[in-house]
Amino acid sequence: MQYHEAYRIIELLERLQLANNEVANLLRNTIKPEDGESSDGDFGIPTLTVRQDTLSVTTGSNGEYQPLKTDALGRLWIVSDPYELLRVDKVDNSPNVGDTTYYQGFALPGTSDSSPNWRIKRIIETASGDVFITYAGGNANADKVWNNRLSLAYF
Repeated sequence: MQYHEAYRIIELLERLQLANNEVANLLRNTIKPEDGESSDGDFGIPTLTVRQDTLSVTTGSNGEYQPLKTDALGRLWIVSDPYELLRVDKVDNSPNVGDTTYYQGFALPGTSDSSPNWRIKRIIETASGDVFITYAGGNANADKVWNNRLSLAYF
């Protein structure tokens, strides 16, 4: 919605007496220009974040709304995948002569090869140049054992 359209709506509401002056002023003070040097002059509603130098829970239960959170430098907190590529195994002539199979193991640093905390990806490069990528158990869950990678089902 363009800035001038929003103002026309507010003015219409005031004329129809469906909104009082407090609501109209609140809306006028909320809609801000995006940039003083913008060529198109669009207006929008700014998004505020909560500064939280150490990320922690700010809601009482699952499903509640919560604000975006930033650190002291204004960087948005995001959750990245904590699993790192820790193992790579190359098997030549598998499953067929001329093919190469790579197994990639993703886990948290320090994870034992015998513990069921691995995400295992299999990459097959065929002799003809085709590439097939599948996951152990057909999913990217970190619940596989790296030592069992050769005997697991991949799809």
